[in-house]
Amino acid sequence: RHARITPFITTQNFKKLDPTIRYNTSYWLMWTLNSKKELISIEEEMNGIFPYFMKYYKIATEEPYSFLYCDMKKGILRERFGKILYKK
Repeated sequence: RHARITPFITTQNFKKLDPTIRYNTSYWLMWTLNSKKELISIEEEMNGIFPYFMKYYKIATEEPYSFLYCDMKKGILRERFGKILYKK
């Protein structure tokens, strides 16, 4: 129960992750997605937590190799690990 481990899970299909995993994940890193359908399913879930999620996703992934960092514990969205885009 308290093994002091940090598992990393990678997926190409957000909705195929068990809801228990999705709701208990502390941090998400999202790069540019090629699938609009997949992006819409992520947006549907994230909009409840981060208003205007898509706006921040587009800003964070504009540059090559850039990504959106979502800190679910603190309610913060960042461009990579630096610039704060949104904070609750």
